Parts: sequence; structure tokens; C-alpha cells
Amino acid sequence: MDLNEIFGGKSITESSKRLYIANLTRLSGEPIKTLKFLSDVDSIKEKLDKYKPNTQRSYIISIVSLLKSLKEKQPKKYGKLYDSYYQILEGMNKTLKDQTSKTDIEKASWIGQDKV
Repeated sequence: MDLNEIFGGKSITESSKRLYIANLTRLSGEPIKTLKFLSDVDSIKEKLDKYKPNTQRSYIISIVSLLKSLKEKQPKKYGKLYDSYYQILEGMNKTLKDQTSKTDIEKASWIGQDKV
């Protein structure tokens, strides 16, 4: 499967394309020949649990972008899978948007205005 060709039809930068392909390859654990590994949404979510929320979101964006391109060509085959990952992405976007409190790491390294 040629991911460069699939992403080639999209209007994304070369660096985004490289990031998406690298993310997808890391998720599959090997060079991508088929997209069957994406069918197990729970397994993908489990693999992403070790990452911070923004990194998880980056991986999901890679998946959604790929599936969106494929869905345009083969809606019956990729439509439901795209919808599943898109719902995950929407949930992440909402959570990250609503998250306005500092993390423990941010609190520890935060410099007050008086020390600036």
C-alpha cells in the first residue's frame, strides 16, 4: 500500500505527510501493506494510552486523514471506520479545549510574574 500516493491527493504539506506516515507505521509495528490493523479501534486506543493527550491526538489525526482520503474513493469500505476514529478525534478536541488547568509538571515549573 503506497501511503505517499494516498496522501498525495490531499493538500497537506510534505512534513505533515511524513509525520502521518511515520505515525501510522509506528502504530502498525511494521511497514504498512494493509490497513487491517486500524480495524481494531480498541487495540489502537490501547497502544496510544502510553502517550500524552496531544500526542494521542496527533496519531488519531494521522488515522482520520488517511481514512478520509480512502473514504472519498471507497465510502462503503472505509466510511464506518472513518466515523469511529472521527468521533474519537472530536472527543479529544473537546477534552483538550476544555482543559484549562495546569498539569503537575506545569505547576512545578511555572514562574510567577514577580520572578520574571
